[in-house]
Amino acid sequence: MVNKIAILDMVWQTALGDDVDSVWNLFLKDGIGISETGLAQISKPGTASEKMYAFVRKDLERLLKSMGPQLNTRRTCLIVGTGFGSRLEAAEESLSFDDAWLNSLADEFKLQESMLVLTACSSGSDAIALAMELLQAGYTDACISGGVDVITAAKQYAHQALGTLSKKQLRSFDEQRDGTLLGEGSAFFILKRSGEYSIKPKAWLYASGLANAASGLTMPESKGHSLALAIKKTLKQAQLHADDIGLIHAHGSGTYLNDLVEAKAFSLFSKTAITFATKGRLGHTLGATGAIGLLALILALLTQQVPSIAHLATPMSAFPTILAQHNHRLHNIRYGISTTLGFGGFDSCLLAGID
Repeated sequence: MVNKIAILDMVWQTALGDDVDSVWNLFLKDGIGISETGLAQISKPGTASEKMYAFVRKDLERLLKSMGPQLNTRRTCLIVGTGFGSRLEAAEESLSFDDAWLNSLADEFKLQESMLVLTACSSGSDAIALAMELLQAGYTDACISGGVDVITAAKQYAHQALGTLSKKQLRSFDEQRDGTLLGEGSAFFILKRSGEYSIKPKAWLYASGLANAASGLTMPESKGHSLALAIKKTLKQAQLHADDIGLIHAHGSGTYLNDLVEAKAFSLFSKTAITFATKGRLGHTLGATGAIGLLALILALLTQQVPSIAHLATPMSAFPTILAQHNHRLHNIRYGISTTLGFGGFDSCLLAGID
């Protein structure tokens, strides 16, 4: 029997706003949060650590308020995924372990413990995967888990040096794709073991799968084998088959190689599965992208609606599933996956479902 995890509530902050339903409606109305500068920057001035602290604090306040006394904070872990955080910035910050801001939040809200996950652009997904494991092992009774990231000068310079930034638009899975565009944001979830709550879960987490082919510091494993392994591990844990998956929220970074890798890995799925991506609307939110992607996947399942992939004019030829070139209406699709690819070879997959 699958030991599924209940998602009791979820919040996000994005370049299109922070109200979950309003942002989703903007997705469905072709909203774009990326500015003319090519950035989706929404944080207030400050250091990287100060900005991330502000994001997570706001999300914590919203989630704890929604749960009220139902949540025992002393038995609740805070697990946050981010990119390199502030380590690439000022020397005085890069020398620290980079979790003082996170520890201060755990102390302020009287939480059991805080943990920081740093696996590049898979950090948000991996933080949620870690939360699932801690709950299943009985280490804690609840987890507030997700991802956050902000744009910094060092991150911009790094992507410019790697040649991964688009000169025009972020066009996931388009034949003319030429790179990504950076964004900021966060998404967090309250997670508990099945049956240990008095409210109806919004959705379920069934499984996670992680893989790393160690193919390079920044280059993904080009044949898609590593991502395919992460997906297969997820399906096995969930006791589901590839044909049970009707919806895929893809990493969809808009870079030539990353999108090609996902196309190869998605050959596992039925040709009738629908693939969508949200980076063309929110920017590539780096360490937050896995958590934001999971929330978008859950909203698509709950509403049975899939927003189009922004700027997708000429879909990649021979893509193995249906690419959401326009909005789609689903028909009783219960399960979906969200995938992320991170520098360092970190490939991650989360499988969510609804009743």
